Amino acid sequence: MPSASCLQPDIQVIPPHAKCNPHGCSVLIGGCDDLVALHKSGALQLKLEKALIQHGSTGTPLPSPKSTAPAGISPSSAVDIDQDRPARSLFWFPDVVDNRAGRIVACMTSIISLLAIIFRRHQGMHWATLGLFVDFLIRLVAGPGPSVLTQLARLPLACMKPQFTYGLPQQTAVFLGVCFTGLASLLFFLPLGDHSIAGAVVMAMLLGASVLYGVESGAMWDYGNQRSQQPKPVTYTQGYPGHGPTHIDLKYKVKTDEYTMQNFDIIKYCHLNHFASTLGLAGLAVVWQVASQAPYDLHISATVFKVIVVLAAVLFVVLLALYAAKAAVYPKKVSKEWQCPMRSNSFSIPFMILMLFAYVMDGQFHHSHKFAQVIFWIGAVGVLMLAFIKVGDWISHRFDVEHVSAAWLVAPVGGPFVMALVAPAISRAYVEAALFGFGFALIMWLVLFTMTFQRAITAANADDRHRPAMWMWVAAPAIACLAYNSIVGETDGNGALTFDNVSKSFMFMALSLFFCLGWGFVRGFFGRSKFDMADWGYSFPVDVLAICLIQYSGDVRGSWTRGMAYTAITIATGLAIVSALQTCTALAMGQGIREGMARLEASADGMTPAFPASISAFSAQFKAFHLVHTEHSRHEDTVIFPVMNAWFPDRAGQQTVEHAEHHEVLLFMASTLTELTNSKDAELDRSQHLISGLQKQLHALCADLLHHTQVWESTCSEDWAVILPWTVNMLPYLPQRVRYLRSLLWAMPENAQLIGRMVALGVDGVQWSRITNHIPELVPRGAHSWRRFY
Repeated sequence: MPSASCLQPDIQVIPPHAKCNPHGCSVLIGGCDDLVALHKSGALQLKLEKALIQHGSTGTPLPSPKSTAPAGISPSSAVDIDQDRPARSLFWFPDVVDNRAGRIVACMTSIISLLAIIFRRHQGMHWATLGLFVDFLIRLVAGPGPSVLTQLARLPLACMKPQFTYGLPQQTAVFLGVCFTGLASLLFFLPLGDHSIAGAVVMAMLLGASVLYGVESGAMWDYGNQRSQQPKPVTYTQGYPGHGPTHIDLKYKVKTDEYTMQNFDIIKYCHLNHFASTLGLAGLAVVWQVASQAPYDLHISATVFKVIVVLAAVLFVVLLALYAAKAAVYPKKVSKEWQCPMRSNSFSIPFMILMLFAYVMDGQFHHSHKFAQVIFWIGAVGVLMLAFIKVGDWISHRFDVEHVSAAWLVAPVGGPFVMALVAPAISRAYVEAALFGFGFALIMWLVLFTMTFQRAITAANADDRHRPAMWMWVAAPAIACLAYNSIVGETDGNGALTFDNVSKSFMFMALSLFFCLGWGFVRGFFGRSKFDMADWGYSFPVDVLAICLIQYSGDVRGSWTRGMAYTAITIATGLAIVSALQTCTALAMGQGIREGMARLEASADGMTPAFPASISAFSAQFKAFHLVHTEHSRHEDTVIFPVMNAWFPDRAGQQTVEHAEHHEVLLFMASTLTELTNSKDAELDRSQHLISGLQKQLHALCADLLHHTQVWESTCSEDWAVILPWTVNMLPYLPQRVRYLRSLLWAMPENAQLIGRMVALGVDGVQWSRITNHIPELVPRGAHSWRRFY
């Protein structure tokens, strides 16, 4: 083959960019995503042949790869299920990152490094250097998501289009940052002698590296598209013929994707789990308040906790007003949240926040004690009522294992434990009430922890938004420790609470579970998905564990307990800052078959009579698309629509007619494509006419399809072997692929390995590894990494 095989990497917007270099004439192939898409569609061969012809090469056409993959699947995309699974690294980093965010982080790193050099003898800059080291280490281990500097950098970029760059060099730069800042921190904090000069030299090296990175990766900033105003959806209602309007009539709204993505009603979409942000801030306020108290000798100012209390109170009032407006304007939305087995537990969170406010405000201003007593009892009565109601509902209603969630610990465990913590701190006369809440929470904790732990091990955790609730396993014993000490009320000579064996056992339970769940961040179980308000669920459990460690450092005095206390304060504060920045960024920012149609249209637009390979590439795409459309329509016509028509007669009649019309168009296009494929080179005008007709028909069909949205047995396995991998490849994000396949396994668990074999033969090795990491039961028997489940 001529020199067209020489592909040269060139870092551009979506790296690495590849170029074809026939006879020294560089021809851009495209970025990483472009190259993969061309390769899967078969158009890469056409692109290379064009480059050869345009630059005077007479080499033979590139050979078509042979394949044993199912029909309609790109041969190069199939993975050999017998090959070794790609090795998983200990540390995770994304394949691509936003280049502009990286430059802003480099700028902030340069500023901190410069200040560390100038104020090298100031202890505050020593701590800032240590904080920079921790931030670099977090990015190295878990990627940019949990990093404070990264979230600060993303905030001004929230409304701009990302400018992606290759991730691996970024991880290398982060590793160097860990080395520089770690060495500088060590030099700054060495107890013997003054090593500030040596530390400043290391920071100067980091400064030079940061400036070099910022200059090297500089580019123009592109502003993102502004949100456009979309027309409101039209509501349709259809009842049963012969009957008047009823509550069970079919009601639906026709919404476009643009409307769904861009329309945002701050009242309608205010959910109870948003109060988790205020709960995290209120818990952080308690952390800083306890740390500032004299018995613990941590030399922390009380100003910090007062500022956090004000922020938490303002946020709480805003959310409370929004949710009250939602209850008035959209009562059905509130009713749906109450009926949800998982979301309904969040109704206890506002009452828990009130009790924490009572704890931190008691004694802070005139008449604060009476105010604290009032809001405490409002919160205490609320959490107890909700706890009894929730447990009563669980007993009197039937629930499945799929409904069991760690969020169940919030209402009957978290709320009463917080009550038991706050009550004795408000007044020793409330100890009996505290014991009542403590006893109820304790028995429910033992039961629910066992249930949810078993569910986490034996059942699927496909929805990433539910995973932060598992940190209630840490919160429950930590609050139990605090509540037990508050009820007992024993202090030492300095006024610090004392720990007996019971409270120590509670604390070490929480600490052990913290390390177990913390490993989940390293292995990618937590913190990998796009930010959701549920991620605030990490904050409060870490807060209460930090309070335990602070109080423990006052009872068991030593450098190691003080170090644990400082570390816990740092982690709790950093987690709250990262969550707050991600929330602000999300507010500012504020599809499988469709993706396949876009690729099909692009392939059709690239057809020319002079290049038969372009027609072959489109033919392969069209055959798979035709099969998927045919089977999908048949599933609806024979299985789904008859059921719908039984409930609402003639509701699906129009869709059935449209299926027939689309089927006729596709058959005509297939016959045209066959005629085009069999046409001779001398009939270029005829071929061009056929291509133009195909393109026009395809664009009209795709525009029409964009307005639409026992099945397994009704389609033969050979067709499923095309449909499944094609759909997986068309879905743009890994969570969508996982949920699509998981839904099939929920319906047909007995076909798990059959489905896995079909998918494995139609996706690439990296995709297969990532999918089976989430759904290991897909791995066929005998393949690498297969393990027995039954």
